[in-house]
Amino acid sequence: MSDPKFTNVIVSYNSRGDLPVLLRGLRMYAPASHTIVIDNASADGSAEIATREFPQVRLIVNAENRGFTGGNNQGIAAAAGRYVFFLNPGTVVTGDALALLTGYLTARAARLPEADRRAVALEVGIQNSGFGLVLVFNFFGGLG
Repeated sequence: MSDPKFTNVIVSYNSRGDLPVLLRGLRMYAPASHTIVIDNASADGSAEIATREFPQVRLIVNAENRGFTGGNNQGIAAAAGRYVFFLNPGTVVTGDALALLTGYLTARAARLPEADRRAVALEVGIQNSGFGLVLVFNFFGGLG
């Protein structure tokens, strides 16, 4: 991967059931992102699933459980993206959630006013007008 905009860091410990769901969502909704899975000495085969079913994912396997913070620190050290998202294995990625968040964080870093941050988030993340209407009525409190 040449220059990803963001890196997803996932610390996993015996997450065989949840990890594939998260990785499928990232593959579908954030294919240009860089994903790192830190396996904290799992005994349930979750590391093998990540390797076999998701070859685009960078897997770091620890011989011992370094804990959530230790795993996240390893992920930051290996990250290639401008932004780093920390995801739990049970996270479900839907639609343009990461694109919306990226737009909002970029606008925040530019110190734009809150209303402009939301506008940038929508502009960056919305590709489906139906989803946009849901956000307008829920995120902004309506059109008026």
